[in-house]
Amino acid sequence: MRKLFKLDTSVLIDNYTSIRITGPYDLVRLSGTACTIRNDNFVIEITGQELFIEAMSEEVAVITFDSLGKMLVQPEKGKDEVYDA
Repeated sequence: MRKLFKLDTSVLIDNYTSIRITGPYDLVRLSGTACTIRNDNFVIEITGQELFIEAMSEEVAVITFDSLGKMLVQPEKGKDEVYDA
């Protein structure tokens, strides 16, 4: 599908149980209790109980939790540096 205009990146936290990321992103890691997403120049690490993917497409991800444990947003490290897993 051809894009008519570029979407700006946004991260929306709804009631601390749902996180919506709009804009281009890369899914780095996914498990039943954690998710790591690379977006622009940042990495978003999310942990919680019972992770559910409500929607996932090229430029939109909606992730819900029964309970959000931690959300960490940090600048992306250089390509030679490694993230803790």
